[in-house]
Amino acid sequence: MTGAIGELLDELEHRNDGDFLAKRTILTKRNRKLRLDHKRTFALAEADLAQLTQALAEDAPQYRVLDGAIRVAGTGSLGLKRYLLLVTDKNLADTPLLMELKQAHPSSLEPFLSIAQPKWSTLAQRVIAIQKQMQASPLPHLQALNLEGTSYIWRELQPSEDRLKLGAWAKSERQLGETVASMTRLLAQAQLRSISGTADPTTLRSFAQQSAWCKPLLDYAQSYSRQVKHDWQVFRHELGMD
Repeated sequence: MTGAIGELLDELEHRNDGDFLAKRTILTKRNRKLRLDHKRTFALAEADLAQLTQALAEDAPQYRVLDGAIRVAGTGSLGLKRYLLLVTDKNLADTPLLMELKQAHPSSLEPFLSIAQPKWSTLAQRVIAIQKQMQASPLPHLQALNLEGTSYIWRELQPSEDRLKLGAWAKSERQLGETVASMTRLLAQAQLRSISGTADPTTLRSFAQQSAWCKPLLDYAQSYSRQVKHDWQVFRHELGMD
């Protein structure tokens, strides 16, 4: 893999669990605590931490909570409950783990679907089941939890997990094109994995080779790009950033 994705993979290869944990926690004489940067991690009220600890003790008793924080990551989960928890797992010799507890919510596309969808036991189960089908190697400890009536996705944060930072790559049309092409191939492979054992992959390949859907999709992408730029200008104006 070359380009921006290749650079990311090369960087991730040299990361390890110890450095990852040390960067995000503080080790005191008595215990280990989460490091708060007040950008992506914020203090969690003691009452809320105690409530989460009690709920996890009932639904996932193999974990012991050492510390917790409010986690902010991405725009899709703004307004939802999302926590970073430092825990130990008694099944892993009490090794410290960084776990994310993220509230699940329905798909934004759900109101517009006309095709019958599978019946999921919980909102989190929908996300996790599809993720496990699409990923070549699902994340450790990935499971759905239902805590006090709220559906959560429970997963371990990994040192090898990171976002693609386009940076200088986005300034070159050729390099950006190569990166997008790599991303489409990876997505296609994930889509093929997702239907393994449930449908004929030749059907999906046949659809991909058709051209009827290409122009409407590109037209929409270009239209929505203009809409996003317009929304950004309105946002800047309202904040007096012009």
